[in-house]
Amino acid sequence: MTQLEKCEICPHRCGVNRQEGEVGRCRCDDKIKIALVSTHNYEEPCISKIHGSGTIFFSNCNLNCIYCQNYEISQER
Repeated sequence: MTQLEKCEICPHRCGVNRQEGEVGRCRCDDKIKIALVSTHNYEEPCISKIHGSGTIFFSNCNLNCIYCQNYEISQER
């Protein structure tokens, strides 16, 4: 994948070559790390009706918010 040769996936555009094992600001390599997949029953009923919604949380967030409610999965990999 050419996008991994000069990473510009996020707004930081660190330009690292993930195919060569370089690690960018997000501390992520060329593998996607999913930390949590879950359903949210009865959430957003005006949109999802009775089916609820779902979420996927990825590790290695590059925003590094100091008050992040998901710090363990977003920063500690």
